[in-house]
Amino acid sequence: MTKPLRIGLVGAGMVSAFHLPAWQALGPQVQLVAIADPDLAQARARADAYRIGSVFSSIDELLAAHRLDAVDIMTPPASHAAHCSAAAQAGVAILCQKPLGPTWQEASAIARNVADRVRLMVHENWRFRPHYRQIAQWLNSGRIGTWQSCTISVRSSGLLPDTAGRVPALLRQPLLARLPRLMVAEVLVHHIDLALWLLGTLRVRSAWADCKVSQVLGESAAQIVLEGSGGRSVVLEGDMADARYGPTLRDSVVLQGDYGTIVLQDDKLALQGDQSEVRGVDFTADYQKSYDATIQHFVSALQQGSPFETPAAWHLRVLQVAEDAYRCVTLNPGSTAPGETTP
Repeated sequence: MTKPLRIGLVGAGMVSAFHLPAWQALGPQVQLVAIADPDLAQARARADAYRIGSVFSSIDELLAAHRLDAVDIMTPPASHAAHCSAAAQAGVAILCQKPLGPTWQEASAIARNVADRVRLMVHENWRFRPHYRQIAQWLNSGRIGTWQSCTISVRSSGLLPDTAGRVPALLRQPLLARLPRLMVAEVLVHHIDLALWLLGTLRVRSAWADCKVSQVLGESAAQIVLEGSGGRSVVLEGDMADARYGPTLRDSVVLQGDYGTIVLQDDKLALQGDQSEVRGVDFTADYQKSYDATIQHFVSALQQGSPFETPAAWHLRVLQVAEDAYRCVTLNPGSTAPGETTP
């Protein structure tokens, strides 16, 4: 039997509630040794719930106290440089939440610092959602022929106050209110990864953003138009203040091929063509399954010495597209640039 990997967890915030069940599901493959967070009460609550032996207020304390095989960094992007540097200095493999850094430049510096010292995988779970794995399987097996166009949308009303004046997305993730870059850097970055993974090399043709929602500093809505070979187009669009939708982000996809179409809409994934198929989609269940699959992939790659799907070099390609979008963004009339405030 393979010796269990000794894992340290860095961060006890919202997203850890999805990482921890994924780690726990691996059973004897891993041993959750300790968790670190400046909020020791929150760290202890997570430790008690998942039978983690030790809690610390910092990654430095954690690494000094325990010999680990890997750390799972679940903290805000601005902290990733320090946390990855500490792990690399200790010779510990890293799974780090996306984005690796707040900008391409900062992420690139982290990747250079870690390179050739330890293995680093960026935690990009969207591509591990079962419905996207199915889309990839249909596309790669030629079920719709060569793709011609693609639109991926993600929408919610999460940034709109509810009847009690609460903003659901900010209750779930208070950090979102303070991010100078929001829709592209925090949300559509997932969909950029998906588009490059599914469709190959793409470049930014145009981008648009809307920063009218006063509850956040960054953009609440955005659209990126990408171009592939032969002029084929991809549209990525997102809006977290769309009253027609519920408070949880929900994707839709239309992927058109030579002789078939893949459509993800509501709770159904459909392949429309000579051999049509329709499958149900449980977005709530798939959300946790995506964390399960991402962390399982990380562990398997460490145990087998195989490549990560989302190493730092790949993630930097994704962030470069996001940076290109920000550089050419056109603002909706009345909006301010991401990170600015309305006079």
